[in-house]
Amino acid sequence: MDITTPSSLADLQKLDEYQRSTSHIFPGIQSIRWYVRQHREDLVRSGALLTIAGRHWVQPVKFDRCVIALGEGIAA
Repeated sequence: MDITTPSSLADLQKLDEYQRSTSHIFPGIQSIRWYVRQHREDLVRSGALLTIAGRHWVQPVKFDRCVIALGEGIAA
């Protein structure tokens, strides 16, 4: 997946907020934390996951795209 121009900081969500909005895929906070551990490199490379001040932040549109690409077996 190509890295594109960063989006607005207002578009970022905390990891737990994103998990709640995608609970049909990640039923609990531990499930999304596991997913991040397993796919950190792809998520960061795609711009989907950022670490700011020691906290994980999600760019929802990019995270969605990365999850779909990885699920399809396409390198993100």
